[in-house]
This record gives sequence, structure tokens and C-alpha cells, in this order.
Amino acid sequence: MTQAMQRQEAVTIHKNEAFAAVAEQLQPRLIYRECSPKQIIRIVNNEQAIHGWQAQTMQTAAALSSLSFGKGEEVILGEIL
Repeated sequence: MTQAMQRQEAVTIHKNEAFAAVAEQLQPRLIYRECSPKQIIRIVNNEQAIHGWQAQTMQTAAALSSLSFGKGEEVILGEIL
């Protein structure tokens, strides 16, 4: 069905230039910051922590290339502040 719609020659698209200009002005500015992982961490329960959990360092992120993962395994990269 979409192929049939794409071939319709009777369809004319009218671009609303004023609307497009306003939309362009309202587009959010993206903030970009390059960062690299510091550690391989895991999340552990900690009733004393603010949300009931905390991040615990497992090893440095440099060790990531020597690790192998199987189906269903995961890794969390982060930096504990």
C-alpha cells in the first residue's frame, strides 16, 4: 500500500515556510560532551544509600577488551563519583 501512495502523481505537498521557520527556531540545542568509561561497575543494594542502591567498582574499563560475554550477559560502564 505504501508503494502505491509513493507513486501518486496527483499528490502535491505545500510547505508552510513560516511554520518551518518557527520550528527551526524552536529546535533544542544539543549539548555534546565526549566521555569515556572509567570502570566496570555493578549495582548492589544498600539501604543506607539515597535510592536504596549504590554502584560498586568491579574493575577498570581497560579490562573490557579481555572480557567475553554470552547470551543474556550484560556490562555496565560508568564512573563512580
